[in-house]
Amino acid sequence: MRLQFAYYLLFTSFISCYRPNTYGQDQGAIIIKRYLFEPGITMNIDSKILYKNRLSIQEVVELNTREDSSGKSFFTKVLFYTYLDPDKNLCYNYKSFSDTAKFINYYTNMDSTIINGGWNFYSNQKNFYDSLIDLKDTVINRVEYKRIRVDNETKNKKIYSNIYFFRCDRVGLLVNFNKSLSDKIGCSVVRVDTWKENKLITTVEILFLSDQLSKDEIKVFKAWENNAKAKPVNK
Repeated sequence: MRLQFAYYLLFTSFISCYRPNTYGQDQGAIIIKRYLFEPGITMNIDSKILYKNRLSIQEVVELNTREDSSGKSFFTKVLFYTYLDPDKNLCYNYKSFSDTAKFINYYTNMDSTIINGGWNFYSNQKNFYDSLIDLKDTVINRVEYKRIRVDNETKNKKIYSNIYFFRCDRVGLLVNFNKSLSDKIGCSVVRVDTWKENKLITTVEILFLSDQLSKDEIKVFKAWENNAKAKPVNK
């Protein structure tokens, strides 16, 4: 038996907008890793994001489950690829990652990427919180992180806490989990742990793959940019 679960809106509230590229790279590739923690189960969702200046291509993925005699297992599947142009406030969806692919649909509002499974990490949406607490710096895999805890209380008095991890050696990243806090601290948020009533329920983090795109990846960017110019969208 095969069941499908789409965790599309898992961390849209954490994604922030484009910032001046003070880190210095104008292209690269990252992985957004998401972990969902349920009693006795840990689910992992990975999606890749490529960027070239202000343009980006992101994988829109789906989490699936499979059950057989050996038990339950989880795997992800790429549904489509979204090409985003923030300067034109447009995004195009492609079924395959190829320089010969044709877009299957498009949206004239970047926020439409959220509805259709992606993340508008160019958004200027601000985050609100009830309290902000500085935590002790920590080191993970020889990388030093600053940390801040943000608490929010719901109407039914349940406490949600986000612990933000900042990398000060990676300032001005294209994808950043909280622009307002990054501006406040002066470092980029690359990981967020979400706690509900003292239980860790999700973790999202950025893993850096490369500060350069491959020749094939650059070829796809160029082709999709030309596609957008050849078939401009009327707003």
